[in-house]
Amino acid sequence: MAGKNQQYAAQYAEYAMEQMRRYGIPASVTLAQGILESANGQSRLAQNENNHFGIKATPAWIAEGGRFGVYTDDKPNEKFCSYDSVGDSYEHHSRFLKENSRYARCFTLARMITRVGRRVSRRPAMLRAASMPGTCNVSSSRTACRSMTGRSCRRWRHKAESSV
Repeated sequence: MAGKNQQYAAQYAEYAMEQMRRYGIPASVTLAQGILESANGQSRLAQNENNHFGIKATPAWIAEGGRFGVYTDDKPNEKFCSYDSVGDSYEHHSRFLKENSRYARCFTLARMITRVGRRVSRRPAMLRAASMPGTCNVSSSRTACRSMTGRSCRRWRHKAESSV
């Protein structure tokens, strides 16, 4: 029997892939956030409002006739967007990320030198962040750092056996 995360991913993968095709947001990122924010689709917010991402209803949302549910989150009686379908929740999540200036850097294209053949490629920063090794802040062990990233690690300045 598959775990709850796998069940959620299988159930909502098509929604996430459609958003990836439309907005360039990796389906794995969308699914991971949906899994966390909605407790695998089992939260009250997901069940009652089809809101899988915990998106709060702004005054503009309400003024435009957007429906909302009232829940306690960071504060009591906060308003959260309510959607007709889970697909609408996924669409709003993608638009929220793309239209919010706070996330603009996630979508900028930048030149990146890949290790395989030293080719130059252009990929959205969000994709690069998911595929590039970072500093292993969680590990004080060189071996653990290498096994977590499977690639070069800037903290330990070593190269893993496998190439990208």
